[in-house]
Amino acid sequence: MYADLWVVVADTDRDQWEYAPLEAVGPLRFGMSPDEAVARMAALGFTGTLDEMHPWNHQRRQYRTEFQKSQGPEPYQTDVTGYYVEGIGLTCVVADGLSGPQVSFEGMRLVGRIPSQLMNELGAYLEERDLGFTFTPQGDITNAELGFMPGVQRAGDILVTRAIFGKPDEGIANTLDDIIPGEVWGHH
Repeated sequence: MYADLWVVVADTDRDQWEYAPLEAVGPLRFGMSPDEAVARMAALGFTGTLDEMHPWNHQRRQYRTEFQKSQGPEPYQTDVTGYYVEGIGLTCVVADGLSGPQVSFEGMRLVGRIPSQLMNELGAYLEERDLGFTFTPQGDITNAELGFMPGVQRAGDILVTRAIFGKPDEGIANTLDDIIPGEVWGHH
């Protein structure tokens, strides 16, 4: 009945994006407006919705865009989610582990992987460069200077990685943990 609910799209069938830390996730640049993001994603074949969110910072409005590739596996599947703060623009991007684009950083594939494999590769990358690491709220390793946190989501009886990117802003959130909306951690 819901067989397609847990389908993990093959890397070869995903859009291929690059991540530039604290600058851009594929075509999405931190600081861009929701309207700019919708236009840029539409040019790549994504449809999008824009919603105002309940603000965690009551001084500024916050928005969410949910994007789906036109030929996505399910009509309800969100491939990419963007989060925005009024006056600041795009502050956070989440690439879905089941159907989102494959986002790569320094040759490392960040999306749709077995979590332990990504943690081993990311750990080696950080160690080789003597960058150090911290733990995410879910216990995965990360380095806040990269502006990236791995996350996991269910794919039937296994877990796969999804990628969570953020750019802190001194005006509202000084850390990567703080700029990622709470709803990101409550999903999947």
